Amino acid sequence: MRRLLAFLLLALLLLAVACGGGGNSSGSSTAAGSSASSPFADLRMIPITTSRAGVEVSRYLTREEGGSLTATLSDGTTATLTVPAEALESRTLVSMIPVTTENGIGVELEPAGLWLDRNATLSFSRGSGVVLVRMGAATDADQFVMTPAQRSNIAIARFRPVLVIDRSGDDALIPDWDWERDVAPRVRAPSSDPKPEDYDEFSITAYLFENPAPSAPERTPDQNEEVRVGAAGGIAPLDNKCDDRTSAAAARVAELATTAGAKATTAPKCVKRVVTVTAALDGSMTGEGMTIDFNETIAGHGFVSASKTGDPLTIPLEGQAEGLQKLSSLMATGIVWGFGTMAGLNVPAPSMDKCSMLPLQGGVMSGTAVLTEDAQIRFTLTPSGTFQMDCGEWGIHPVPPILWDFITELGLTVPIEITVADGQNSVRTLGELVQFSDVAVSKSPNGSIQVSEDGFTVSIMLAIGVFWSRADRCDLTAEEKAKGPDYEQQVCGAGPA
Repeated sequence: MRRLLAFLLLALLLLAVACGGGGNSSGSSTAAGSSASSPFADLRMIPITTSRAGVEVSRYLTREEGGSLTATLSDGTTATLTVPAEALESRTLVSMIPVTTENGIGVELEPAGLWLDRNATLSFSRGSGVVLVRMGAATDADQFVMTPAQRSNIAIARFRPVLVIDRSGDDALIPDWDWERDVAPRVRAPSSDPKPEDYDEFSITAYLFENPAPSAPERTPDQNEEVRVGAAGGIAPLDNKCDDRTSAAAARVAELATTAGAKATTAPKCVKRVVTVTAALDGSMTGEGMTIDFNETIAGHGFVSASKTGDPLTIPLEGQAEGLQKLSSLMATGIVWGFGTMAGLNVPAPSMDKCSMLPLQGGVMSGTAVLTEDAQIRFTLTPSGTFQMDCGEWGIHPVPPILWDFITELGLTVPIEITVADGQNSVRTLGELVQFSDVAVSKSPNGSIQVSEDGFTVSIMLAIGVFWSRADRCDLTAEEKAKGPDYEQQVCGAGPA
């Protein structure tokens, strides 16, 4: 891996030389369910619209180990999801997508609808606000309910959006429901025609396990099995309403299939394919009495179609980078300080804070998607986009991501060619795609690769996944929406793939 080290040193030198030169919320509430005698009648539903706002974070997790991931939200709050061992049904690319509302923030947990055998824990660092979880997916504004959970300890049994908002006047419900009497009958026979204001039976079930009454028994493997079997049986009736894009059924069927997991034997018609790309680099370099930490994170997701002839795709990418600008700042200001000192001038001491790194500009993953005869999708993907380094009076300079160069150095060429199963949760990772014998390189169970040599360490991760997603929705940032309907059509498509 000496080529990697040499590449980084060259990149740092070139950088130094170059530098020298939303949504809205409705206040109305509706009782969940269609019957006043429902055991859930006191569960107050609140319609809320969310918008993406921030860089998504993804990590490949296994059933045997679980794991955690942290996302930074638009107001600086951090959200951390911890999934315990034995919670996932199978290996999964887990994602957190930051969102914002009119009076709060939150995250979408993906794959939406994923059922956990054991509760995960979600925590927010925000100092105020109440916790809400989504209880019903709809086309215009999803239905949320307040929970008794504390911001730093939110139990999660089913993946769905979770918000922290400034709100008062409603009480959170601690359920006193009975599994056999109140919940199991709805799991075994979910509604075939839900209304937008109705709860989702499987989110109700998750709420029961996330907020158990003090006397409630622990969740059993048989109950987890019954949830997945019930979800699988509920797919076909909802899928028959796929053509009605205004129905709650059309909005929920993809998540129902994800809840069913391995019990879902066929793909619903009423879905789109969503491709998720996550790449991350974290490293440090020690020398000359100092250590420089550096990182890059690039991520994006978009709806795509696939055909035997190869459909074109364009996935918007977002990214952040830190660290490399510190060394560039130090070297550039050190040169000025050295010449100034020699000339007898009073000049500021060298600083690592002269330059700052701006987010990824023009980030796009473009390519093609070919649907093979054996239900695989073969992608050819080319990333683009540059970071911008702002060095004040020395100007703003484009800085290409070093992430893609590191991946190439490890043996995965660009354009990236990768084949993924066309399923609800199929993922390939860098560790699966490259082979090497260098003793300085090792693989982690989550699919990332570590390099350690001569005071230089780095961890590189690339994960590309294909999932089923709601056909009625394409989540765009405010900046993306401002690009107009042609851009939305390009990114989101128009209906099921």
